[in-house]
Amino acid sequence: MKQAAGLILWDGSRLLLRKPTGHFGGYFWTFPKGRIDPGESPEEAALRETLEETGYAARIIAPLEGSFAGSTTVTRFFVAEPAGEPGPFDPAETAAVRWTTPEEAALLLAESSLAEGRARDLAVLDGFHAWRSQTQPETTAPFLLADASKAR
Repeated sequence: MKQAAGLILWDGSRLLLRKPTGHFGGYFWTFPKGRIDPGESPEEAALRETLEETGYAARIIAPLEGSFAGSTTVTRFFVAEPAGEPGPFDPAETAAVRWTTPEEAALLLAESSLAEGRARDLAVLDGFHAWRSQTQPETTAPFLLADASKAR
């Protein structure tokens, strides 16, 4: 499988999702991510893809534990924070961006029609929740991703 990298862009209370143009790959909402170019590190690829797909420059805070398999790639994800005001995103790749709470994100990610992609994105969100509960336990409210996966 090809290697890819992605970001969970987190502003302290909300995270950023993107709506792929034409629901590419069966995704209704997903995280910014993409293949790693030759000579690029996973972190560089994640930052580049996030800028292209959402218009946001970012600063990586931490890696998420593990790798996440989709239908065509294995993706490393990182938690990041926005770095400045957003610029334009590539409309050929992204139809819209949306800041959501983790609870809203679970419901939106569950709308994707591709089972592998939906499962991967919900696993990434679960990994984010685990990271957040370790680093920010006082702000973490529990929520059930298993219920969101049945929202389809």
